Amino acid sequence: MGFEKTEFITKMKSVDYKNKAEKEFEVFKSNPFTGMPTLVLENEGNQTVLSNGYVGYDDLRLRLEGLLVN
Repeated sequence: MGFEKTEFITKMKSVDYKNKAEKEFEVFKSNPFTGMPTLVLENEGNQTVLSNGYVGYDDLRLRLEGLLVN
């Protein structure tokens, strides 16, 4: 994936990254999402849930293409 293992582990143990993760969880809790992982398309201030939990690539692509056409 392009990550250096040692650097990745160091960052994941850092207070800075812990704080970033906690901030993301707070953002998640302040939205009407029901589970993780959730993929959200944000466009012009509007949010649309593309997936909640696992969704295969083909299904996700169809959902995204359907939204972009409208």
